[in-house]
Amino acid sequence: MPKQIWKIDQFHGGLNSNADPRDVDDNQLSSAVSCMVDEIGVIRTMGGTGEYGNQENGFITGGVSTTIASTINPGYGLFAFRADRTGAGVLQTNVTGTHTGSSGASEMSDSSSTTWPVDGLVGATVTNTTDGSSMTITSNTASGNVEGTLSGGTDDDWDNGDAYIITAFPETGDYLLAYSDADNTGKVHIYSYDAGSYNGSGVMWGSPITGLTNVAGGNRKDVFYAADGTLRVCDSNFENSNSNKSLGYVHSKLYQTTAGAHEHLIDKWVATDQELKSFDQLSIDLVLDDCSAGNPDTNSITNDTSRLVIGWWTSDGGDWKGKYYIGVAPVFVGGQEGPISIPDKDAGDNDIDGTITINSEVLNIQVFVCQGNAATVADQATHLLGDDRIIGLKLYTKAFPSETWYLLKEIDLVEGGKFGWADYSTDNATGNGSGVMAGTPGKRGTDNDIYARFNNDSAGSSELTMEDGGVYHEYEKATAHIEVDIGTATFGAGREGQLRVSGFHVSPVYGDTAINLNSAAEQDINISGVVLPTEGVATFYFEILDENFNVLHKQDGILTIVDSGAGAPPSGDPGGGGDEDDPYAETYF
Repeated sequence: MPKQIWKIDQFHGGLNSNADPRDVDDNQLSSAVSCMVDEIGVIRTMGGTGEYGNQENGFITGGVSTTIASTINPGYGLFAFRADRTGAGVLQTNVTGTHTGSSGASEMSDSSSTTWPVDGLVGATVTNTTDGSSMTITSNTASGNVEGTLSGGTDDDWDNGDAYIITAFPETGDYLLAYSDADNTGKVHIYSYDAGSYNGSGVMWGSPITGLTNVAGGNRKDVFYAADGTLRVCDSNFENSNSNKSLGYVHSKLYQTTAGAHEHLIDKWVATDQELKSFDQLSIDLVLDDCSAGNPDTNSITNDTSRLVIGWWTSDGGDWKGKYYIGVAPVFVGGQEGPISIPDKDAGDNDIDGTITINSEVLNIQVFVCQGNAATVADQATHLLGDDRIIGLKLYTKAFPSETWYLLKEIDLVEGGKFGWADYSTDNATGNGSGVMAGTPGKRGTDNDIYARFNNDSAGSSELTMEDGGVYHEYEKATAHIEVDIGTATFGAGREGQLRVSGFHVSPVYGDTAINLNSAAEQDINISGVVLPTEGVATFYFEILDENFNVLHKQDGILTIVDSGAGAPPSGDPGGGGDEDDPYAETYF
C-alpha cells in the first residue's frame, strides 16, 4: 500500500503529558515548550518572561520607530484589537476647548491641549461654536495645532477665545494596540496604527484609560477583552483594588424633540469604570414628587445637574390598590441596565419613605431631568445622569413590602421626541426651578392656568353655547362649543390631546378635533350631535386628556335645563362626531 500523508492540523486539545503516548488524541501534544495552542489550527511561540523596564517598544510605522516610556508586567498588559471608529487615543476631556492662538487664523491652536496623539484627530469634525463654522481635520500635532478648512460660519476663521468641539470621528476603522503602564501611574496607552500611517512620523500614542493606580499587591497584571467596539481592562492581580475599566465610542443624541433636534450630543470615546452602576452609585439625587396639584416645585426641581425627579399623580378608574415603591434603573448603550434605586421622599408633598398609596386609581408617571441654569446642555458635556453611556431609564414598581419588582415604564432618552419630550422653565408654572427637561406625557399646570369650559371668557362660567343658542331645553340636540386653554403650561411641539365631556344625555362625548397641547392660545373645540339631559340643574365634567388618555385636567360646570315636553330620544346615540347619516339628526324640543 503506498504511503499516505497524515495531516495533523488541530492542536487545541492542549498538553497531555500524563497518558501513554499511544493514548494521546490527535489534537493533543505530549510535549510542548514555549508554545501556545489557544487558536484552532495554529501553534504560536509564547512570549518571553524576561523583565521589562522603560524601553523603546519597537513598533515600526512608515519606517519610523515610536517610543513610549512605560513599565510592563511580563506576560500581561499587551493587547491588539480593532475598532470601528478612529481616535481611540484621544482623551475625552480634550474634545472641547478654546482657540488660544491669534485672531483671524486659519489653523486652530489650543496650547492647553498637549495630549492629542499626532494625527489622531484626522477625519473628525471640529466646530467653531462661536461663529458656527466647521471643518474636517486633515492633520494635528501633539501640541494643540489642528489644520483644515473652515466653512459655514460667520467669518470662517479662528479668533482668540473661539470655543470648539470635536465630534464625528470617522467610522473607517482603526487597528489599535493597548499597552499597560503597570506601575502606580495607572495608565493604559493606546497606539493607533492608522494614525501613524497618515504621515509616518511623530508619536501615535494616547493614554485615555487612567485611574488604575493601586499597586498594593505589586504591579498590575492587566488582561483585556474587546467586543462590540468596546475594550475592557481588568487587573488580574487581585491583591490590588483597581476597578475594571472600559473604553468605547458613544454616539448619542439625547432628549430629541419631535423635530429631531437634540438637547445634548455625546459623540466621543468614553473611558470609564466598566461597572453598570445604579443612580445611587452615580450620586444622582432621585426625588419622588406628588404632582396631583401641578408640576414639581423648587423643593424637588432645583438648579442641580445631578437630579432626576419622578413625578406621579392618579386618575380615577384604575386597579391600583395599596402602597407601592417606585424604582428607577439606568439603561446603558447596548440595552443593559444598572441596579434599581428608590427615589427619596419629598417631604413637601407628603411622600413617605419613597412609597405612594393608591386606592382604585390609575397611576401616571412623568420624568424630569434637571439641567441646571443653562438653557441647553453643551455638546460633549458630561451626561446629566452621571455616565455618558446612559441612553434610557426603566421605571419599576413593587408592592410594599414585596421583594419582586415589575416593569412599569421605559423611557428612551435618545428617541425622546416620540415620547413627548419638551423644555420648560419658570415661565411655565409658578415656583418651578429653571432649566428642566420633561419626559413622558403627563400633567402640566394647575386649575389656575389650564381649563376647559363652556364658551365664555369668565372662568367658572356655566354658559353653554350650542348651535341653536337660546334657552337650553331638555333633549335638545345641536353642536356644543367649548373653550380649551392650557395657558402657559405647554407640552412641547407635536403634542395633541382630546377633550372629553360627561353630562349629556349620552356620555361621555369627545371633541371633533384634537387639542394642540403646545399652544398657549385659547382653542375652540366643537362637539357635534350632543343631546342635552332631562330638565333640572345638570352638572357637566370637562377632562383634558393626553395621547394616552391620561387625564391632564378635570373640572365641572353647571347648567339649568328647562322642560320642553319632549320625550327622550332612543338610546344608543354616542354623542359627538355626528354626520348626515346620524339617526338623531333631528333637533328635539
